[in-house]
Amino acid sequence: MSDAVQQTIALVQQQIAELEADLIEKKRMVNSLRSLIKQEPIYTDEQLVTTKASGTLQPDAYYGQPLASAVRMVLERRKANGAGPTTANEIYDSLLEGGYKFNTSNDEHAKRGLYAALSKNTATFHKLPNGLYGLLEWYPGAREPKPAKAPKAAGGTQPQLRIDDISEDEFDFAAREQEANNAAK
Repeated sequence: MSDAVQQTIALVQQQIAELEADLIEKKRMVNSLRSLIKQEPIYTDEQLVTTKASGTLQPDAYYGQPLASAVRMVLERRKANGAGPTTANEIYDSLLEGGYKFNTSNDEHAKRGLYAALSKNTATFHKLPNGLYGLLEWYPGAREPKPAKAPKAAGGTQPQLRIDDISEDEFDFAAREQEANNAAK
């Protein structure tokens, strides 16, 4: 199956999960309002949880995706399931669970690449004061960081790179170099 079809399926599944989360929220509201007027809840506890299908992460959900896209998918999935922002370590664990393949076998080096991706892509990701990460679009009141000034090249200005333009290899270059040096010893 083509990547475009897989991405479309993942997007539609994400939308389904968001709709289910909205529905559950409304059911809880109805139960709360009924309790205010001393009436029994209409919806049972079983009706107030997401279906198993929407909560199950496919083992290949993030396989073959660019790092920034996979992280975005992790965060959107969490939001749809009512979980919201999370730590970099939880994002890392979710990526592995969803089949994401890091370009290093060393967990610490892979995490360092993830931290770099989260830190450098401030147009997409936002670090909260408590250290959790979410999507910038979730926080319309958050101040957007000032764009970094690129050094001028001899013939003009150097183009700005987006996080999707940079490979994970470039994030993890120093870590792989150190790994090679340690192996040579």
